[in-house]
Amino acid sequence: MNNPSPETLKRIRQCAAEEFAEKGFRGASLRNIVKSAGVTTGAFYGYYESKEQLFSALVGDHAERLTEIFVSGQKSMLETISQGDKAGFMKVNSDRLTAMTVLSCSERGLTKLLLLSSDGTPYEGFIHRIAEAETQATCRLRAEMRSDSAARLDPYFEHIIISGMLSSMFEPVIHGASEDRCISLAEELADFYGGGLCSLMFT
Repeated sequence: MNNPSPETLKRIRQCAAEEFAEKGFRGASLRNIVKSAGVTTGAFYGYYESKEQLFSALVGDHAERLTEIFVSGQKSMLETISQGDKAGFMKVNSDRLTAMTVLSCSERGLTKLLLLSSDGTPYEGFIHRIAEAETQATCRLRAEMRSDSAARLDPYFEHIIISGMLSSMFEPVIHGASEDRCISLAEELADFYGGGLCSLMFT
């Protein structure tokens, strides 16, 4: 389409978000989306090549920003591990959970689409993938440090803690708690899970 209409694009995205939220990606109907948006299927393909591309257009930037916050914190946390800095480790973990919570609350609809409606897309298992990336990074670091406890660190157990922490952080966001409440809970979760992570990372 040579001259795409911003208003039409906005309607398509709004209708798509509603359809995905109600039925999930797999169950969402492109026919329903274009009908609700008041456009033809042919017109839709002037904006997006597929339902998959449309879903990515909705959640892609949000997923990237959440991942960037998490990974940036991860790099700082690895530094604290190598320095034996438990207090720094706890602070970095708390800061990143708080930042992710603020972003998740500011785009609550996108957060819910990403976590609840993405089965069948590249975003499926979002929490699992970023938790696994952190698990692998910390295991590599501890092996490089030749930590006495490196061989005893169970990567699967570490993964469970990290994914549990993230799932718990997103839970009040998904269920509509206020932003202040979500942030307060994220700080408490950071203390709770951070203690468990410290017992793995600094033994």
